[in-house]
Formats: sequence, structure tokens, C-alpha cells
Amino acid sequence: MTEFGKTLLPHVEALLNWGRENFERIMENRKKCEMTYVYRYIDLQETQQKLTNIMKVLKYTFYALVLAGFASCGVSSDKNIKEATIEQSPITDEDVSDEGTENISLINTVYEKFVFATDSQSDENPEKYFSDNALKKLQDDYEFDCKDGSCYAFYALRTEMQDSNPGTDGASGICDIEPDGDGWYMVSYIDMGWTGKTRIKIIDGNKIDDYQRISQ
Repeated sequence: MTEFGKTLLPHVEALLNWGRENFERIMENRKKCEMTYVYRYIDLQETQQKLTNIMKVLKYTFYALVLAGFASCGVSSDKNIKEATIEQSPITDEDVSDEGTENISLINTVYEKFVFATDSQSDENPEKYFSDNALKKLQDDYEFDCKDGSCYAFYALRTEMQDSNPGTDGASGICDIEPDGDGWYMVSYIDMGWTGKTRIKIIDGNKIDDYQRISQ
């Protein structure tokens, strides 16, 4: 060892002596530090466990909400389907049969060509759409002078209004046709802006045989 190195020995000896004198205190502080680290480690583990539990609760809550949402949608869809079925269900099998379809088509044609057209001035042949009984009734209901041939009161199949309903565009047209039993159909319509209903009877051969204006 050099002379310069020997100068370090007194400092090393002093450090050793300091260690011997303070050994118990050093060990006590060391234990305190170790316990602090242990407590911190335990606290960290507990915090992580709490977070894990919270995440599990949130996950299960999310699953429950999703399932509840699916169940709710399912019930709502079923309800809508049932309501739609009720609203669109036919009153009888008659209106979805071929005969019912033909009868409804006949009524639509008659109202377009005769009832909502200029009365008794249609170029169409009424015998094609009305039975002899209906034609006679239409002639009897005709209230004006008949100068040329046969005159028919096609207006008897709509309301008794003569002028358009104020505040409307005065349009006319069929709104709905529903079977009413025994060959009868309830026709709902707008007549120059006024609402009206008329019962129409169809007989075999796809012709109108009778009619009844419903009071509004």
C-alpha cells in the first residue's frame, strides 16, 4: 500500500467504528423501511383487488343491461307485430277471396266512373255494373227532368251535399271499403270534402244490386 493509500485507513476505521456504535439503530431503521415497503405492497395488492372486483361488477352489470335491452326489444317487436296483425286482419275471409277482390274493384270503378263523375253523363254502360233492381232504384231516385233516355241518380251513392266543404280542397274519393255481411260492403268516402258512408250490395255476377246511404 502506498503512502497515499494509507491516508484512507483512518477514515475506514472511523466508518467501521461508527457502524458498530450505531448498529442497533441502523437495524431498527432498516426494519422500519422494510415494513413500510411491505405495507405499501399490501395496500397496492388490496387496491388492485378492489379494482378487479369493481371491473367484474361493471362487466356483469353491462351484460345484464344488454340482455334486458334485447328482452325489451323482443317484447316491443312482438307487440308491434301483434298490433299490426290486428289492424290488418281481415274482418271475414270474403274480402281476401277472389270474389271479394272483384267486388271491391267493382265498387271503386263505379264511384270513379259514375258517382264522382258528372251524374248520369258517363259514357260507360251502367248495365255492366248494376243489376236491373239497382237500375230501377236509381231511376226512381232521380229527382230531375229526364229528357234523353234513362236517367239514373248515381248521386244517391254519395252524400246529399251540393257544395264543397269550406276550408277543404273539395276533393272526392273512396277512403275504405269493408265487408258488411251477406254481400254488403260499407263504403267510406270523401265527397267534395265531406265525409260519407254508403252500404253497397253485390250479387252474383259481380253487379251492384242495392244501396243504402248512411246518415252522417
